Amino acid sequence: MGSIVGDAHMHLFGLNEKIFGEKRDDSLKKYTNYFKDYDVKTAFIVYNNESRLNDLKNECKKQEIDVDIRGFYWIKDINNYKIPKNADAIKFESYIDDIDICDIQKILDSDELNLPVYIHCGELKSELSNPLKVEQLAKMYPERKFIIGHSGTYGPPIDKKYFTGLSVIENIKDAIRVASELENVYLETSILNCDVKLDLIVKNRDKLKYKLLLGSDFPLTIGDILEGRISISEELETLQPTIKSQEELLLNAGVPVETINQFYRNIKTFFD
Repeated sequence: MGSIVGDAHMHLFGLNEKIFGEKRDDSLKKYTNYFKDYDVKTAFIVYNNESRLNDLKNECKKQEIDVDIRGFYWIKDINNYKIPKNADAIKFESYIDDIDICDIQKILDSDELNLPVYIHCGELKSELSNPLKVEQLAKMYPERKFIIGHSGTYGPPIDKKYFTGLSVIENIKDAIRVASELENVYLETSILNCDVKLDLIVKNRDKLKYKLLLGSDFPLTIGDILEGRISISEELETLQPTIKSQEELLLNAGVPVETINQFYRNIKTFFD
């Protein structure tokens, strides 16, 4: 593992909380065990419930788990929201919430704290949020940091026919260019199980060395995300990505340990 492990994309769910129409059963123990098992020192956690995030922080203190938790508050309704005091950043999900990322300008204008912004970019409904739209926002708000989620597209290992008519490769290339050119734009990697994404990141690792944040999407599985809408390999239907699995993909692709350690340091210093 890296010398300073961090995870730049996690989700915090409550017990019996529904996502994609299904109830989850994610106890705080699931998260504390994850921190301990992989020695995670910094965690960017997407959340909806202010008290739930505080409970996790308190549980980590109780168990003397040394982890710096940064809350990314998920704004699901851009017309009806209140950013909680424990938010370190805000997150938008265009696909699930059917939000055109261009419409968040009124939120950014009213946020005097200039909180960093994580924007989910995916291949489904790419017209609502894509790296070029993030680039547009980043230029409008140069004092604010932006994270392009999933390095521009989710793109897990799926049937090749899935790529037909979608801008998977184009989005990843655009994301790499935007993060390389704009000082205030970063990439978050999950999910690296996508061969195309992994290959492009590896090829551009030098220009992304100080702009890439390694994330897992824990505790979501590939099956959770895809909801059965498209076909994936059977052995991956219940795969649980972890920060270790993502790191190993980079190592196996020939990325030097020092570069991976720098990706982790990017997470640690992101809010500095």
